[in-house]
Order: sequence, then C-alpha cells, then structure tokens
Amino acid sequence: MDCIGLGVADRGEFRELLEVALRTATPIGSHDGLQVLRWQDNSGARLILALRDGELEDVLPSFAGQPGALLQGVELVTADVASAAVVDDQGHQATALTFEPEQRALLRAGGPVDCPAAILALGVGVQVFADESAYHAADASILGGPAFGADPAPSSWGEEPVRMAAECFLSHGTFAPPGEAEADALLSGFVLSSQRHRNTLTGQEFSVARVRTVGFEADVCLGAGDHPETPQPGQIVSGTVFLAGDLKV
Repeated sequence: MDCIGLGVADRGEFRELLEVALRTATPIGSHDGLQVLRWQDNSGARLILALRDGELEDVLPSFAGQPGALLQGVELVTADVASAAVVDDQGHQATALTFEPEQRALLRAGGPVDCPAAILALGVGVQVFADESAYHAADASILGGPAFGADPAPSSWGEEPVRMAAECFLSHGTFAPPGEAEADALLSGFVLSSQRHRNTLTGQEFSVARVRTVGFEADVCLGAGDHPETPQPGQIVSGTVFLAGDLKV
C-alpha cells in the first residue's frame, strides 16, 4: 500500500481508507454474487474492491499503467493468482509470470484468455542503481546472493561470482506447486521514464518508473519513505516486487 501512497499505521486507518474509497469506487463487473469495483484517484493509484452481499471480501492495490506485456493463456491457478506466458509479437514465449489480475474475480467465469496487459510491480524490496556498472558491482546482482535470500552474499563463488543481467526476471510462482503460487518476483531492468505522484486521498508521495525487463515493460511503484528520490532514465531498478495486472481484454 505504501508503494502507491496509501500507507496506513494500523487496521483502524485501513478501514477508514477503505470506507472513503468505497464511496467513490465504480463497478467493473460481477460474477457469481461477487461485485468488483475500482477506486482510482488523480495520481493513478487504484484499489480493486470485491464485495459479496455488501461485505468487503477482497482488496488489491494497483495502478493505472499502460500496456507493456502481451500475455498468452492467462488463467487462475489459485483464487487470487493467475499464470500466463509473456510472448512477443510473433507469439514466441519470452518468459512466464504469476500475478494478481484486477479482473481475477471475473476470470473465474471462463477459460484462459490471450490479451495485452498493464503490469504493475509494487517495489516491496527494491534497490536503485546509478547504471549497469553500479548494479554489476553490487551484491544484489549475484546469482544466489541477497536477492535469493542469502545474507551475506555467498562466498563460495570465489573472486568472480556469477552475476545476473541488468534485465532479469524470475517469477517465483511459476515454480510453485499447483494451488500455492504467489505473485512475488525478482525483477531487474532499465528505467525508461519516471514520474513523482501524490496520492490525493492521503497526501503521500510515490514514484512510478517504467522499467524494461525480460520480455515486457512494467510500471514499478516505489513509496517515498523507502525511495525519497525518483529513479531516473538509464538507472537500474532491481529487487523483489509484488505483481498485479490490468488485463486489456
């Protein structure tokens, strides 16, 4: 929530925020008694709200991004998480991902779909590097290093550890057993453009960096508390992200 300027201190503040959002949210669809609404402010921050019999059942933070991925075979693998192949214009697969779609409740009504999508990456554990050289000099680029949960970086690699490319993507959920997939991923890529936003509901600031990684572009959202400086074009964003998506069906 901090990544889109909706950080709260406790459950009480969270409930108050949701009550305000629900008053101005607009319906985007319904399925099997579940009504799906979208709240969005001028900053582009979004909340996807699912109601059943007037009671809030689900909340998904998101952002009004532009399409940057061509997805094939989008289908739910859990109640919340979908899997898909990322393909190029000729239909060749570049990578795969698991993510939480804004339209996930509506996906339950049908089979797999192929469509463009705006992919949102909430930067829950992200670093920003000045350039490719700075990234490759940091422990964050070591294969099997801190980005994989090792602390400190493994010493077994010797003087020349194996390092990941500046454009690197690994969706952890694609390797999970059926029914256990989550929407977190390791993402590294070049910043193409960026903007600073202020959430009109809370007054909190956040940055959105358009990042190119393996096979697609994503909007990486970063809270001002952890990232007081907005990433600049040419820099490298790398780390753990939570993936959501707006399907352009």
